[in-house]
Amino acid sequence: MAIVDANGGLTPAEDNPWYLLATLHRASLPASRREANNRSAWNRYYASRLTSDDREKLKERVPQDDLKPLDDDEKLEWKRLFTERTGDRDIVMPEPTDRIEFNEVEFSRTCSFSGFIFFECHFIKSSFNSSVDFIGCSFQDFSNFSGSIFSVGANFKKSMFKGTSFSGAEFSRGGAFFTDTIYGGHAAFNHMKSPETVHFHKAVFNNSADFKGTRIGGYFDFRETNVAG
Repeated sequence: MAIVDANGGLTPAEDNPWYLLATLHRASLPASRREANNRSAWNRYYASRLTSDDREKLKERVPQDDLKPLDDDEKLEWKRLFTERTGDRDIVMPEPTDRIEFNEVEFSRTCSFSGFIFFECHFIKSSFNSSVDFIGCSFQDFSNFSGSIFSVGANFKKSMFKGTSFSGAEFSRGGAFFTDTIYGGHAAFNHMKSPETVHFHKAVFNNSADFKGTRIGGYFDFRETNVAG
């Protein structure tokens, strides 16, 4: 389900249902507490999809409470919070089994998805106009950032990927940080662009990777990178 603005442009993040779900807590809390609340709310919403094997692998990566599925009363509370975020707009709350779609979305504010658990997700041709953090994310399925633009750089440090694509993605000021990342499936970085250094220090590639056609103004930092694929 691609969501495109009626004028043919990018959809504002505030009109994307998955963004609303990722930011249920917008109250005037300190940023660190608000981000922790949003991370936990997102992870618990998707926790019902985790297998026992998933939980075992994630227990060192995310707080244990994040792995606890919602009970019936909590599901109602999450729906209430989502309705508050939508206001009077006709936006349907995604189901946990829906594919996560941030395609062609414009993120005008600083975003933090740090520590989020993502099942199959797509950020194709989206635009991040401010800084964005995906630090320590656990991508349980394929993730697709093809053609997205990161205007103030992006930080994916310590994230764990299955298959992923950053084909044609552009990183402007601030560069791109993939330090300490792990790739379990094919990683496509072909035709990626950045005027600055792209950091893969201590990254682990357990499968194939494609860097054909990349255009980097700085250099690739592959210090202590492990390539097993």
